[in-house]
Amino acid sequence: MLQNAYYLLTFFQGDLGDNDMVGISPITTPSKTASPKTKGKGKAKFESERTLQDILEGYENEITCPICCDVLAAAFMTNPCGHTTCGDCGYGWISRNIYSPTCSVCRSELIKIKPLLPNYAVDNLVKHHVHALSISGRPEWQERGFRFIEWNKRLDAWKKQYTKILAEENARELARKRRYQSRYFEDDPPWLPVEDFLPSPNNRPRRRTRRT
Repeated sequence: MLQNAYYLLTFFQGDLGDNDMVGISPITTPSKTASPKTKGKGKAKFESERTLQDILEGYENEITCPICCDVLAAAFMTNPCGHTTCGDCGYGWISRNIYSPTCSVCRSELIKIKPLLPNYAVDNLVKHHVHALSISGRPEWQERGFRFIEWNKRLDAWKKQYTKILAEENARELARKRRYQSRYFEDDPPWLPVEDFLPSPNNRPRRRTRRT
């Protein structure tokens, strides 16, 4: 090895000719070819990432609002059929027919007093799913991605709107209770908060009459 290096050095300096280089083994650089084991690891990693993306895309279909066809923002559940929509989309659908609200999915009649209920379980699942999309490397769901920004804007807008809707529902509920209670009492009894405890006209106790 040292002899080859010496002959190369003297050749470039002009001391040796072409005939003097006979018998010197050429210097070769090792090729950077990946071993079969390394190729297998890279392929397995690619397949696992592809499988994760497929799972997230398939799961996203399960948390999509049936009205706006986007990822659920502030999930609400129809009462009593249990279908889930965005809070804004669900109340927007009900506002078209307040007196006889129906479900946007199955068209069944909803309870007029509370047609929609917060679905906290699905809401938490959606938040975890959005976080998983961000970790998986989807650019649109990163902190500055357009879908993540839009989803946050929908959540903030709904929080302001729901405060007003909740106050209106409480006012209607209080007015309904007062109408029922006014049938039997002049003043509102504090110990009867709901009409289910009010005596029915058919079930009033009979007065005992004295025998003469």
